[in-house]
Amino acid sequence: MLIPGGRLVFSCESGPEDGPDLHLNPATERYVHKRSHVESLCHAAGFSTEVEETTLRYQKGQPVPGFVVTAHKPT
Repeated sequence: MLIPGGRLVFSCESGPEDGPDLHLNPATERYVHKRSHVESLCHAAGFSTEVEETTLRYQKGQPVPGFVVTAHKPT
C-alpha cells in the first residue's frame, strides 16, 4: 500500500500511440505500452503523473525507447 503523498516510479517500453494498448514486441521479447494508456490507468487509480521520454537501454546496439512514470498519490 502506498501512503498518501507517496510516489510510485516505473518505466515502460514505448509502443505506438496508434497501436494496441500493450503488446509483445517479438524483437525484444518484452511488452511495449502505449503512453496514453499507462497514464489513463494511473489517473483512474487516483494518481497524478509526470512522464519523461527516455532511452531505457541499448539492445543489439540499438536504443530502446521508453518512458519513466512518476505517479503521485494525493495527500
